[in-house]
Amino acid sequence: MRTINFKEVEIKGIDGTPKTVDIARDMANVLYYQTNSIAAVSVALDIYKTGCAELDAETAVAVKAVVKQNFTAIVQLALNPILEDIINGRADAHTVQNL
Repeated sequence: MRTINFKEVEIKGIDGTPKTVDIARDMANVLYYQTNSIAAVSVALDIYKTGCAELDAETAVAVKAVVKQNFTAIVQLALNPILEDIINGRADAHTVQNL
């Protein structure tokens, strides 16, 4: 399991400079209403309440599916490597706060 802070997602601007964005409320709402995973509903509630959530492989798959369908490509570029690491059992490959 790994904790991700959805209030501090680091994306890259068009000029390559890093920017921190807060996608916690959007992620919580989309995940809550769009997922088929009961475990992911619990994660959505955690994100809504705290901005953070602990993800295991199952919930990372659900989050990745929601991100693909509902978020822009730049958010996908920021989150997909982290989610892939969790799915593939490499949860410590990225730092938790610096997405």
